[in-house]
Amino acid sequence: MMWWSEYCKPEPIITVDDMYKRTSTLNIPLLSNYNAEFWANYRTNYTYFDEIFRRRYRSFAYYMQDYGSKVEDVQPDFTTAVYGVLLKNAKKYAELYRIQDIDDTEYSLLDNYNMIETMDRDTTSGNTRTHDAHTDILTHTSDAFKDEDTTEYDYAEKVTDNDRTINTGEQENTKTNTVSAYNDADYEPDNKSVDSLGAREDTDNLTITEHTHKDTVTETIDQAEHVVTDNNAYAEYGITDAGSGTEDYTLTRKGNIGVATGTDMMIKAWDAWNNIFNFYDTIFADIAKELLRL
Repeated sequence: MMWWSEYCKPEPIITVDDMYKRTSTLNIPLLSNYNAEFWANYRTNYTYFDEIFRRRYRSFAYYMQDYGSKVEDVQPDFTTAVYGVLLKNAKKYAELYRIQDIDDTEYSLLDNYNMIETMDRDTTSGNTRTHDAHTDILTHTSDAFKDEDTTEYDYAEKVTDNDRTINTGEQENTKTNTVSAYNDADYEPDNKSVDSLGAREDTDNLTITEHTHKDTVTETIDQAEHVVTDNNAYAEYGITDAGSGTEDYTLTRKGNIGVATGTDMMIKAWDAWNNIFNFYDTIFADIAKELLRL
């Protein structure tokens, strides 16, 4: 009977505690070196995190091990399996890590509304108007016309008397004749006569009579029809209106929109961080659920 009990004794099972002791001795991480931002803190401080994992799951065993396996075989398999769990849930852990890593200066316990609107746009504009080549024709037509203008001038009879008196004083007319010998160059007086006229007065009368008459003057303008055409030719041309610039601004709205009191907001923050969410506890629980058993 004693022999049977020794024969039926189960093989030893490698636990988390056994695997932790080995990785601690070798100074290597138990939960893999998965390369992701959410796992960076673990890779830096794995000795502390592995100790936490060991305390929680010390007596749990990797369920894929065979009976009689040695720790140096089980631990590498377990660490590789943990890598697979992290890889499979990478998106979920990355999003949870964003909450874990939130900047406290941008997080208000009392706010339930936070909106940031940023606009940066180019206000450069251009408007080109093109005018096709064209010819403008403007025609002026003047009608034919005839214009007569008659002016009559009436003149009455007009008599003009012109009386003129001419006074002539005494007049004297002297006449002297000279002769010379045939052989002498000088002349000598031969005879002399003097005519004397007394003073006189001459009067004449001139009458000018202009009879009654009428003058008629007619001016005639005879203009034929004429046409004046103006041709203005324009080549194609374009007008461009352009402006350039940039416009940018940032609008931030934050606060409490009134659907919850400040106390309500603080209680929700307390529950979230204290009772609901712990980033590393969530990952440790996923690893234990998928890879460990009692």
